[in-house]
Amino acid sequence: MADLVVLSTSASGIATLTLNFPKKLNPLSTACLQSLHTHLLGLQADPSVRAIILGAEGRAFCAGHDLREVLDYTADDREALFALCETVMLLLPQLPQPVIAAVQGSVAAAGCQLAASCDMVVASEKAMFSTPGINVGFFCHTPGVALSRCIPQKHAFEMLTTGIPISAPVALQRGLVNRVVPDTEEPIDTPFLDSLRYQAAVELATCILHKPSASIQSGKHTFYKHCAAPDLQAAYAVASPVMIQDSATDIVKTGIQAFLAKRSPPWANTS
Repeated sequence: MADLVVLSTSASGIATLTLNFPKKLNPLSTACLQSLHTHLLGLQADPSVRAIILGAEGRAFCAGHDLREVLDYTADDREALFALCETVMLLLPQLPQPVIAAVQGSVAAAGCQLAASCDMVVASEKAMFSTPGINVGFFCHTPGVALSRCIPQKHAFEMLTTGIPISAPVALQRGLVNRVVPDTEEPIDTPFLDSLRYQAAVELATCILHKPSASIQSGKHTFYKHCAAPDLQAAYAVASPVMIQDSATDIVKTGIQAFLAKRSPPWANTS
């Protein structure tokens, strides 16, 4: 059997993880989550990787959990499955590298959770986002955690209680998606690495590569920390010390000196 998650890397510092079970719409089975977790831990420890793109083969990004697996599992197996899924979702914002999801087709249930847990999302114009568990009486409790932190609560609640999907343009308007790729003419069987959504994700990742790696890592860590603060004062208590600390670094001094001299900083044209 082919690998459920395929890792590829580029010399520029972009790593790509591709969900690779298109026949079943790339479900987040236990085996898939284990593979994804292992790859993410490896990338977390690799300083040569500066951005990560997460995508999928086939006509759907991810249809959620393997419901047959869930149905057949024992109580202990189900507990382990959802614990593993939670671990993967929590790991994504903890990674030092920005993670860009590049999605297409059905982005459903735990698949929607996976996309929402990434730092940014590039979507095919034909992508549809949904939390349809309620249609089988299985409320998408955990997908709702990630979803409600990306879009307004009332919109998230509507998705969770009705199961009605939203299109990529609507997801863009509501804040779930960063960019929509007009790929309506692209063949459905186009390999992920040749797809327009992947190209758009690479363009976004390349913008990140032209920024100082240490600043990106510090910024991502502080961003999620202050976003989780209980109020505005607590958020500033997180961000202000880091702002002060960063202002004294060689990177910031070099950047400011270049700006004042009207020249590009040394990292601007490197990858």
